[in-house]
Amino acid sequence: MYRYRELGEMTSVDITVPVPSDRIPEFYRVFADWIEGGAHAFADESQSTTRQQVEQNPAQRWWLSLNANERAFFGVMIDTSPRMVTGEEVAQRMGLESESRIGPVLSWSRRKGEKAGLAVWWEFRQDPITGVPMYGIEDTDFAEKIRKAREAAEA
Repeated sequence: MYRYRELGEMTSVDITVPVPSDRIPEFYRVFADWIEGGAHAFADESQSTTRQQVEQNPAQRWWLSLNANERAFFGVMIDTSPRMVTGEEVAQRMGLESESRIGPVLSWSRRKGEKAGLAVWWEFRQDPITGVPMYGIEDTDFAEKIRKAREAAEA
């Protein structure tokens, strides 16, 4: 395949890249920006103040590393903190078919936090009377830190 530009002929190569299905729209946005010469994720650090700021903020780095389901879970935790909520309520707010789907969502979030330099935690316990699973972030300082990271990342 060949592309023609004003400066002459440019050879293009087809490349196959596996992309998580829930991040396809984001991939196309980043790729389109890059093709157009934009300063998105592929920009040199010296050219991107936003990227430098994110790299200095572990909470933002962590939030940006989360997939859509992980962001939905932590969004519920942020929005309900410091209250503990039932697994059923978490699943409903996330649009999951059942609370049994929450566990797989959480499997990588702490590891992503470690990689970003952020200690990530949430509380899980069963209600002592009903035995119902409960989730939450009771530490309001931590909830506020990731709330600010979410707001900055989504601005």
